[in-house]
Amino acid sequence: MLVLTRDGNGTTLHGRGRDIEEIKDAAVFERETCLWRIVGKAADVRRSDERATIVAVLKEATEPLSPREIADLSGHPYNAVRMMLTRMVKASEVKHAGRGRYEYSHPPVTTVTTLQTTKKRRARSDGGCNSRSRRGYKRAPPDSPHE
Repeated sequence: MLVLTRDGNGTTLHGRGRDIEEIKDAAVFERETCLWRIVGKAADVRRSDERATIVAVLKEATEPLSPREIADLSGHPYNAVRMMLTRMVKASEVKHAGRGRYEYSHPPVTTVTTLQTTKKRRARSDGGCNSRSRRGYKRAPPDSPHE
């Protein structure tokens, strides 16, 4: 199922289904061609410049960084970086890697699994599938004169 939603941040194409991975992509309508164009992942496109800078600094880092180190490397004020890191942890954009340290949180990998079920027929004790036998009637034995 594909759904286009619009909000204050722009237009997002949501997709989910049995045969596709879940998607949330930012889309832009081009009036000249009357077509929708996918610009990228919605989370990446909608990310503010400050958030994008912090993510870039953490992606390049070889170990978790403190808010002071992130502020120095990104050029943003220390208090703003501290507050932004708290918001970014809640949004799962970065993760807290110990006391006063932060690292880039890789987006989760979505795995789609298809389960295939098969019905197994239970063997009947009376050996038949006569509808009358299900209602409480018993079959006559094979050597019976009634058959």
